[in-house]
Amino acid sequence: GGSLGGGHNSIGLAAEGAFMLGLTLWGCLAYLGWVLSPGEGEGVGRRGLEAKLGRVEAMQRSLAAEQLQADEVLRHWRRTYEENRRLLEQHEVQESQLGAKCKRLQNLMGKLGMQGAVALGAGQALGKWAVAGKRLSLLLRRCHEEARQLAQEGVRLGWEERRLLRLEESFSQAQAWRGEVAEGLHLHAIEWTNALTAALGGGEEAEGEGAGGEMGRWRGRLHPPLFGFVERPFGSTINPKSNTSTLHKGIRIRAARGSGVRAIAAGKVAYIGWLKGFGNLIIVEHAGGYHSLFGNLGEIFVGEGEEIRRGGWLGAIGEGEGEEAPGGGPGASLYFEIRRRGEAENPVEWFVHSSFR
Repeated sequence: GGSLGGGHNSIGLAAEGAFMLGLTLWGCLAYLGWVLSPGEGEGVGRRGLEAKLGRVEAMQRSLAAEQLQADEVLRHWRRTYEENRRLLEQHEVQESQLGAKCKRLQNLMGKLGMQGAVALGAGQALGKWAVAGKRLSLLLRRCHEEARQLAQEGVRLGWEERRLLRLEESFSQAQAWRGEVAEGLHLHAIEWTNALTAALGGGEEAEGEGAGGEMGRWRGRLHPPLFGFVERPFGSTINPKSNTSTLHKGIRIRAARGSGVRAIAAGKVAYIGWLKGFGNLIIVEHAGGYHSLFGNLGEIFVGEGEEIRRGGWLGAIGEGEGEEAPGGGPGASLYFEIRRRGEAENPVEWFVHSSFR
């Protein structure tokens, strides 16, 4: 009857624990859904994506803290379970030894046929064994109660393990979503520069100059806007973190911070402004529908609409915005593009071979 009652209590406590854990999981999933859904007024633009990215990073920190706490609780209950299991095995061995002693005593009394005082002495001995047996029974009941509690904790820990698995899955999805957001911002910045260069227009080619006009004749003979080394080349690269391919329409030139930036050819400053992923940006319009783009500028020395000669100073480089940004990365660097009627060309092909060290 005691075992049956203990079993009902165990089922009741396990059900109560499962119900409470279910509420907790429901709350976590509801919060995750709220975080991933667009907020009021955010829309799907760049600012909305950046706001979602901030909430995802906050949720990542919260999930990491909860995982550490759950791991500590799991280790504590596993140690408790192993200690009680060893105690129960010791009690079972003692009970087995006591039963063997009682049996040997009964066999001995049957052989000797003792009566009277001998029987009284045997009764006293049996009484002592009975007391010891009661003590052992109490101890066994305590062991069974502790085993029942451990079983309940095992059920609770099972729910906690499943909850941790769901949290880990949500965390992985959040990381993947963060990579998609960063890639989306990158593509948005590239589309914006494409639209900007298209809106600026390429101008009319000078009569008799052929395709590309005067600018086209300088291919392979120009000097770079500053001297350094090409840290990230033109074309597609693989991001080792997200294992995604990214098309770079320009090059990133590493140099000392504050290094001066020169115009590669004569032209007109068509645009000056700040752009996400490119920092302070200058676009120079050249003959034949060509444009040159200079990003990550820490200082700007010219004004919009100003005519600039080949080799004229445009500004000085500053720090990059971030590794995922088209012109980003730690340290000082210049992001540089050459486009003809909006189509990107490899800038290195325009420079003399000894331009870069």
